[in-house]
Amino acid sequence: INEALFDSSIFETKIKHSFKQPFLITTFPDGSTYKKASKIGVRMIQSANPALVNAKSSFHQLSKRFGYLTCPSYIVRTYDDIKTAVKALSGFKHGVWVKSDGSGGDTVIYLPRLTEHSLAQAINKIRKTIMNSFDHAGFSANEKEKIINSGSLVPNSGIVVEADVRNFGRILVNGSNIVSTNYRGQIGMYGLYSQITHNGIFCGSRNLFDDKQFKRFLLLEKIRQKKIIEMLEENAYSVAKAVLSLNYFGVHGQDFFIVYTPKKELRIFNSEINGRISNSGVAHMATMWAGVNHFLMLNIKKKSGHCNTLKEFKKMVTIDSIDYLNNKPQDGAIWPMAFKAVWKKVKEKYILEESSQFVSIVILANTSEAIDEIKNKLALICDFT
Repeated sequence: INEALFDSSIFETKIKHSFKQPFLITTFPDGSTYKKASKIGVRMIQSANPALVNAKSSFHQLSKRFGYLTCPSYIVRTYDDIKTAVKALSGFKHGVWVKSDGSGGDTVIYLPRLTEHSLAQAINKIRKTIMNSFDHAGFSANEKEKIINSGSLVPNSGIVVEADVRNFGRILVNGSNIVSTNYRGQIGMYGLYSQITHNGIFCGSRNLFDDKQFKRFLLLEKIRQKKIIEMLEENAYSVAKAVLSLNYFGVHGQDFFIVYTPKKELRIFNSEINGRISNSGVAHMATMWAGVNHFLMLNIKKKSGHCNTLKEFKKMVTIDSIDYLNNKPQDGAIWPMAFKAVWKKVKEKYILEESSQFVSIVILANTSEAIDEIKNKLALICDFT
């Protein structure tokens, strides 16, 4: 996208005639972007290396310096590290997670029992996933080598072997937030979310205090929401300082777990950074734009037929004669976030290459009860994935 912009003479002309001092904010900057931007007088706001900001290994390494808690881990960088990782982490009752950099469940594997054999198998599976993705990405040989050397088992950034958080207590919330930082060092937290996951794969999210089980726990233990917010703000600021140390400015997401330990203590275990606005953040923005207070973001699969277009989406979410696509958000609405169908542009027409039953959606309403009511209606025609 960056290259397409800067190779366009129309874009260059508009920039030069529209702005006194133009700036560019891009999620994943690289060297070529800097060069092309500077040629037409555009200054880059983002100067961080996205590979470093999003690296799970550096996130763990920075934890002691900036005072945030992570689960015990070991970073495997060579085949010889496998034996050491097993020796360090094999005693945990609930096993470990094996993680590579990247976003998605296919580069994260759960091992209920850690052995040298099981760890080597998991790393090899992740390696195959990475190598297979190269076939569809159009990377050059040099770009591939920056991610993983052709003769290596382990990606260049390493593999994180991390104890499952259940080893330290009962999981109350698999959470995330949205935090913003600037070059002056100012930090602000703008959203708290409860994530819905299945086998380590992100399936959706909602506002933290709309999580019924968590609300019930707080009520039973007589813990105020204010205390939770204060804990999470303090934690978020510690993590944000680590992000600032990597020269990343702007919006980012932090993933964490709220755990209730056997000593009846609340503890926050941090899991990773997403150096971008997250899906939950986009859904939160939708609530702000629509003027409502609650959302539920979900990945859904239509039980029968496909959902490739907005027209098909409208038909799917028209339930009991209510068109939830165009319904007032205050009364409950369902908006699409991302269609999964693949389209190809041929001249001036778009041709459907791959049909899909999957869509990412956000349900909007003024109460969490109204959202749950719409979700129950949707469950009759869709599966939640």
